[in-house]
Amino acid sequence: VADKSADKPATKSFTVQVAAYYDRTQAETLVTKLQGRGYKTARVDGTKAPYRVRLGHFPTHAAAAKLLATLKAKKMTGFVAEE
Repeated sequence: VADKSADKPATKSFTVQVAAYYDRTQAETLVTKLQGRGYKTARVDGTKAPYRVRLGHFPTHAAAAKLLATLKAKKMTGFVAEE
C-alpha cells in the first residue's frame, strides 16, 4: 500500500519579514533589539545574503497579518511572507 501522505503538498506557513540585510551582523543586531522588545520569535533567515529578519511562524496568512498590523501601529514596516 502506497503512503498517501507523500502525495500531499507541504504545509504552508507564514512569517512577517521586517528587514533584509547583505551584512549578517546587521541582521543579527536587529534580531537582538527585537528580542529585547519582547519579539522572542525574531530570527535571521537565510544562509547567504540577503539575510532576512523575520518574526513568528503562523499557520495562516491572516494570523501573520495580525502581527503585521500590530507592528505597523508601532511605526514598523514589513510584509507577510510564505515559507
